[in-house]
Amino acid sequence: MDAVQILGLQIAMVKSPLPDAFALPVAYGDLVASVLAFLTLLAIRSRSRAWIPLAWLTNVEGAADLLHAYYRGIRLQPDVGAAYYIPAFLVPALLVTHAMMFKMLVTRRSMPR
Repeated sequence: MDAVQILGLQIAMVKSPLPDAFALPVAYGDLVASVLAFLTLLAIRSRSRAWIPLAWLTNVEGAADLLHAYYRGIRLQPDVGAAYYIPAFLVPALLVTHAMMFKMLVTRRSMPR
């Protein structure tokens, strides 16, 4: 699910009235989360044992990035315009998937199929 966090990059890519103090950390955090998610998928697909630490790292960074973006959004209150759907719908869905992933990582039994 973190692979879709790349959508947050649209905040930094489009010319907008968003302050750099909000847009840049959010965009770069989303970029890191997306790259980690794809690396984790590749590790799982290749059956590498690196998938476990990568999955933890992806989940921790992705959840921290989302919470940090929420905090900055509340603090700075930027006008996100037509991208309102990201904090209203996408971020809560991503936080739920992070909670599910944490549960799966804690209770995992074997390599995913």
